[in-house]
Amino acid sequence: MPKRTYPQRSRRRKKKGGRFWALLIIFAVIGLGMFLSAHKKEHPEETWPDVIADVMPAPVREEVRKALPEPVKEKIREIKKEEKQEIRKEKAKETEKEKEAEKGTTKPSSPEQGTAPAPSGGDELPGLPAGQFSGRLAVVVDDCGYQLDPLRTLTGLPIPMTYAIIPFKPNSSAALSIIKGSGRTAMLHLPMEPLSGGSSESRSIQVGMTKQQIQDFTREALDSLPGVEGVNNHQGSAATSNGPTVRAMLEVLKGRGLFFVDSRTSAGSVAEENARSLGVPTSHNALFLDNSSDIDDIEAQIVKAVKAADRSGSAVVICHARPNTAAAWQRCWRAVLRSGITLVPVTELLH
Repeated sequence: MPKRTYPQRSRRRKKKGGRFWALLIIFAVIGLGMFLSAHKKEHPEETWPDVIADVMPAPVREEVRKALPEPVKEKIREIKKEEKQEIRKEKAKETEKEKEAEKGTTKPSSPEQGTAPAPSGGDELPGLPAGQFSGRLAVVVDDCGYQLDPLRTLTGLPIPMTYAIIPFKPNSSAALSIIKGSGRTAMLHLPMEPLSGGSSESRSIQVGMTKQQIQDFTREALDSLPGVEGVNNHQGSAATSNGPTVRAMLEVLKGRGLFFVDSRTSAGSVAEENARSLGVPTSHNALFLDNSSDIDDIEAQIVKAVKAADRSGSAVVICHARPNTAAAWQRCWRAVLRSGITLVPVTELLH
């Protein structure tokens, strides 16, 4: 007896079978997605095909890929593209960091390079109320080349002081490097004969020298500190009071296009007037700030300097690269700026 066929039942079985495989693929895709997500957290450098290769045989992997709906395939392609872009970005960042390290582009922290963080100063100073003054004040720091620590402190402050370097000292070149590295103006602090007779320096310009000797010494001192922009006298109350002596020195400065600041160690100095007659840019010291080494006394002199600049419209003053002087400026630089006075390099007050 022939076997009966039931076409409708067969179609139902086929339909159920199709649904089964569709659901199986969907669950496989969902499970695979969850696995990939978890795996990526632990292995961010791997892309999704790498992961599939680890957990599926190649034939099965290909079948799964073929069976995936087109939107799913497109989504996977987008994910793959994003992953590759992220990897490229990370590699570029690492390469850039390596290049910076090789070039040494990290910011220096040494005061010689002018990057020392500025110490905090007080906002007020007795006798110096905020906003009550005007005018320009140039501060020249003498005796650079002896102690380097005070110089580092002063060049680390955010104020444009001018620095005068003693020549022929063990620290003279180091001082020049610190000053130039901080972007400040450097000068030669030229030793000259004082009225007391003996200079504190083993070599200096003496009144009894010939013109040639004076000029040779001046050139030698300048050449020892390449890049200085001007000169002021170290001691020199006798030499700066002698016209021929000071004029011989000034002729060298004129030939090199340098300026001269008269430290005014003597009321009888003729240095500034001779500089003017020769056409050498010049100015003069109005006040020494640290004849006393007491910090409070130095601060009191700084207040006087601000008031002198306010009265005259401008003033040049001198201090020294000494520990207590540096400490005084650390304490009061902010109060000086808040007073309304403008601190400038000495080059802005030449005439």
